[in-house]
Amino acid sequence: MNDLPRKRRYSLAAHLALYGLGAGIITAVVCVCVYFWPGALAFDRGPVYTTTAAVFATMVGVCMTTLSIVVVVISDDRLTRVLRSGHGSEMSGVFVCACIMSGAAALWSLVALAIDKDKDHPMVVGMAVCVGLTMASTLAVGRAIKILHAVAVLVLSPKANESH
Repeated sequence: MNDLPRKRRYSLAAHLALYGLGAGIITAVVCVCVYFWPGALAFDRGPVYTTTAAVFATMVGVCMTTLSIVVVVISDDRLTRVLRSGHGSEMSGVFVCACIMSGAAALWSLVALAIDKDKDHPMVVGMAVCVGLTMASTLAVGRAIKILHAVAVLVLSPKANESH
């Protein structure tokens, strides 16, 4: 008997749109802040872009690894019940979404590194989009890690019918 509630259909596009909206709001806030404080970006932004690209390229690998871990333990009875209840598509979608957002943040950081070379006249939108994607992908990766933790607790907890 399946005692887990059925989830409504998971939509990867809806979650990507939500993270994109969050990134857009953060981008707008950064643009407004830079407008009122024009000297805020008057520094060499190259190290910021390269560090951001490296961190989020690594996060793509972390998200792929977490998805691999879930795929390896998928034969566990308790996890199979979760997958049958409709949560499986959401679980895999969260990992895919985190990979996409991290990849977008890494890619945009590399593009901004190539375009934003002038120290005195920064490309404000480029830096703001980089900050927005960084925040959105951080939230997506955090959610993926939270789900991996829940899967680990579910799989590693002792079964109710086991004798000690």
